[in-house]
Amino acid sequence: MKIALGQINPTVGDLAGNVDRMARFTRDAAQAGAHLVIFPELSVCGYPPRDLVEKTSFLERTEQQLARLACETAALPTALICGFARRHDGHTG
Repeated sequence: MKIALGQINPTVGDLAGNVDRMARFTRDAAQAGAHLVIFPELSVCGYPPRDLVEKTSFLERTEQQLARLACETAALPTALICGFARRHDGHTG
């Protein structure tokens, strides 16, 4: 298995730009034969997001961009792992 490390230097709050970089990196890694791409902690929203994670609108936009990333990379033969922030609802499972 070929694994690519997605060291993309995400920007805090640039959700669309970070996802653009991640999608582009994943496409390039797939062309190079990678089976899996692993991105850094909080790569969708950038690190450290600080008080942004307290804003519902920020978390909603993060999930929208995560869904866009999934759609844009779904047809690739490469899986990816990425970090993102979301509100914990207290339930497990």
